[in-house]
Amino acid sequence: MDGIDFTFDRQCLELVPVADTTVNSVTNAHYGEPYGSRDQLTVGAGYEFDENRIYLRFDTPGIASNQTVVSASLALQSSFGSGGGLVTVEVYNATASWDEASLVWSNQPGLQPA
Repeated sequence: MDGIDFTFDRQCLELVPVADTTVNSVTNAHYGEPYGSRDQLTVGAGYEFDENRIYLRFDTPGIASNQTVVSASLALQSSFGSGGGLVTVEVYNATASWDEASLVWSNQPGLQPA
């Protein structure tokens, strides 16, 4: 994962996630297995009409509370998939804290548009 770039006050800050995980609507719902310790993240539709979401957390100590983020970009890299090319993903803010070691579909926080 390449990370996220924030531009503010004409400065650029690159951040790398400090926590990341996938939640799955089928596997997590039936088995309660958290994916926080896995090396890969899965997003989008799965094999059995399931849905996958990824959660990424970034520490932002380089951004003071009185600074305004002018723009942000998120770079993700695909290791496999069909068709190649660009894929559209939606980005949201989590409305509550979460822990990658215990997050599953049934206890994921609410989402609001980023």
